Amino acid sequence: MSRKGFDSPVSESSAVIHGREVIGPIQFASVYLYDLRATRTALAAGTPPSEPEFEPSIAHYELSDDNLRLIVILRGIATVQFRETAKATVDASVLGEFKSAAPIDIDAARQFAYKDAMLLLWPYLRAQVANTAVAMQVEFPPVPIISAAGLLQLINERLPPLRSRRGSPKRPRGGGKAVG
Repeated sequence: MSRKGFDSPVSESSAVIHGREVIGPIQFASVYLYDLRATRTALAAGTPPSEPEFEPSIAHYELSDDNLRLIVILRGIATVQFRETAKATVDASVLGEFKSAAPIDIDAARQFAYKDAMLLLWPYLRAQVANTAVAMQVEFPPVPIISAAGLLQLINERLPPLRSRRGSPKRPRGGGKAVG
């Protein structure tokens, strides 16, 4: 039987971590603008033109004391030179709150933060950067739409390997090279 209407997105992909079952799906409970800084900075005369930059990162993740709630903060810093003598920067963070009916393992929380939560929070961060650029009256290029394959490549480049119980490094599941 199909369900109608809009429910919180559920991540089923975090149900198995390193071959062992993690109890229950983790649900997206809420999202908030956590921090926002917009600045214009003067550049020295003769500064060569620079390309726009966008640097995303998981700034923080934290489990509640009962391990039933997970907080993830996704941060993005967008910088663009908008005149020969000025640049604009938008530093925005969105906070996502996720919940589970069963306790979340710390390894599962880490995996979820860097994979699922980043995918779920990305559109909110992207919109915040765009809205702030409009308010600043500075033309920023749009923050790219994130793909699952692109995210896996980013994870492989930036996420330190996990340690198994035997102490050998492990890469996150799905950690092969992104295709396409």
